[in-house]
This record gives sequence, structure tokens and C-alpha cells, in this order.
Amino acid sequence: MNTIEIKKITENFLPFPSVRWVAKACSRDKARWILRTIHIENYKDQSVAVATDGKRLHAARLDIQYPAGNYDVISNNEKAMFLKETDCTDTFPNYCQVIPSYQKKEMKKMFFRKEHYVMMEGVRTFKIAVEIHKLNGAFFNIDYLVDAMDIFGACFVKQHAEQLAPLLIQDTDSPKTWTRLAVIMPVRVPKED
Repeated sequence: MNTIEIKKITENFLPFPSVRWVAKACSRDKARWILRTIHIENYKDQSVAVATDGKRLHAARLDIQYPAGNYDVISNNEKAMFLKETDCTDTFPNYCQVIPSYQKKEMKKMFFRKEHYVMMEGVRTFKIAVEIHKLNGAFFNIDYLVDAMDIFGACFVKQHAEQLAPLLIQDTDSPKTWTRLAVIMPVRVPKED
């Protein structure tokens, strides 16, 4: 059974903050054991780390190849993360099916820099949530927005014109060259009578 240790070697060692950020999307629901893990897949000379709780998804491409599999987060602190291959035999969901592939003519897009959404008693983040709501009237969990946007220096926020479409947040405007992306499902708000 594999164990992975990812240490914070320098501030710019990308796998460490990326995997810590991916871990924020792990489920806390004990009944959905496989969603409590970080899924790692390998492509060519890099790995992709993915986690989802069914309401949001975080994915990061890593320049280092780690052993593929599903990993429990054993320890996660400011200096290191320890991941241990899970005993759970369930299959991790096909996360690629959840990532929207919006065509330019059917999506609305916004660009944010870090200074737009840095936490200042939540005020700026709330303003970002309001701006995103204006895209098409959908509501999103503000905590998920904060977690998703926390790692980006700048990001593109995309959403289909349809109201209940998921929100796609990524570090590049290209669907093929992202290094980190997040997908957040909208919150259903009951209509008033």
C-alpha cells in the first residue's frame, strides 16, 4: 500500500499548495467513503490530483508523478501532507464528465485578479459572489467560492447561460492548458409563492 509525503520545500513548490487545495473538496460524509479521498491519475510525465464532495470539485495538474490511486489524507499541516492509499475498493467517479466544456457562444465569462477577492472580513468575497450571481441569476455556496478562489493569483470564471449550470473556475482561459480548476454546482433556492 502506497504512502505519499508531500513537503513544503519552498514557497514555490507547486505540488504542496495544489494538493492541499485539492483536499479542501474532499467529502466529510462518512457514508460516501470514496469521496473522502484524493484521486491521483497519471498522464505522460505528470499526475492529476482530484477531490470532490458531490457539490464541488477541485483538480490540479502536478509536475511530479505520484503513484496512481485513491488516497486518504492522514495529515495535512503547514509543512507537510501525508496521503495513504485507501482500503476502500469503490471506484472514484469519472470526474472528467463533471467538468463543463463550454462553447464560447453559450457561456458568460469573468476575469478576477487576487486583489479582487482577497478576504477582507468576507466583504470582497461577497461582492464576487454577487457579481457571479449576476452572470445568470444562479446562487453558489460562498464558502466553496472562497475555497476555490483561494489558490489563484488570477482566474477565469465561466458559466453557461443556463441558470442551474455549474461554475467553472480555472487559471487559464484555455480548456486544455489549466493547471488548477474548480467546478462548483449551483445552490437550488426555493421559489417564493
